Amino acid sequence: MRSYKKRSVAPALNNSRGPSSGDARRLADFLAHAEEPAKGKARGRTNAQRFWEKVAKTPGCWFWTGSHNRFGYGHFAWRGWVLKAHRVAYALTHGVPPQGLLVCHTCDCRPCVNPAHLWIATNEENLRDMVKKGRHPETVLRLTRTA
Repeated sequence: MRSYKKRSVAPALNNSRGPSSGDARRLADFLAHAEEPAKGKARGRTNAQRFWEKVAKTPGCWFWTGSHNRFGYGHFAWRGWVLKAHRVAYALTHGVPPQGLLVCHTCDCRPCVNPAHLWIATNEENLRDMVKKGRHPETVLRLTRTA
């Protein structure tokens, strides 16, 4: 019989579910190098061009066609870092969001990177928006019980 070593789970340093300070630094770094030529297979294009090539534009949402995480948010790989595509789109068009703020979707479509659909908010504002739109599990449960 195998004996398994029990892993210790260190307490989370940042309990908020928002972006870390490292995320803001990586976005600022990407923005500083956005117009530089990309390296590797992407030679001949800038980093920003490489990003926008992975976007399928429709009259409403602009869909990220690159890789996605298990929650449906787009991922963009740059210099060994994985950046969230909607945060990169916001940074390219509006500048890097202030540290600790979220980039939210007005359309509630996770793969959307249309800058017109993105807004910055605190975690509390995002939760309030979620409840207002009926996307919070308890809100949906309450709505179904009263119907």
